[in-house]
Amino acid sequence: MGLARCRSVDYQKWDASELVASRGEMSSGLAAVHQVCITDVGAVSQPGTPLKLYRCTTAPSQIVTHRISQLRIVNQCFTAGTTKKLASSTVQLMPCRGARTQVFTPITNGRLKNPQSGLCLAVRSGNTKPGSRIWLATCAASAAQRWRLP
Repeated sequence: MGLARCRSVDYQKWDASELVASRGEMSSGLAAVHQVCITDVGAVSQPGTPLKLYRCTTAPSQIVTHRISQLRIVNQCFTAGTTKKLASSTVQLMPCRGARTQVFTPITNGRLKNPQSGLCLAVRSGNTKPGSRIWLATCAASAAQRWRLP
């Protein structure tokens, strides 16, 4: 890839309509005030990696992309740890397979709901300290469940 004078030619046209990345924007309403971001712990991007809050940096392990109701870090999808309506289930990174446990749909008040479980993405106990886990909780109008998608 290189830089060239802009012209109206096919090889200079890009379509990013379904892929948007964010650094720090994918943080909860509660966490944004404290400048913490959802993070791939240890930047390993391996299946089963739990998601936690850490201070925002420029690391790729904090770049969250949103595409077709999937949230991703690197090439792994946020995945609900359960298919049942069981609050307190962890959210972890897993290979993207289009599973219903990997769907997070925006609903009112900035919440992201996993339709499979009926639960919402949340910061555990509303705690914004670095190291706090991201998990599923019963959907509520809580600052710990407010997210801003890119």
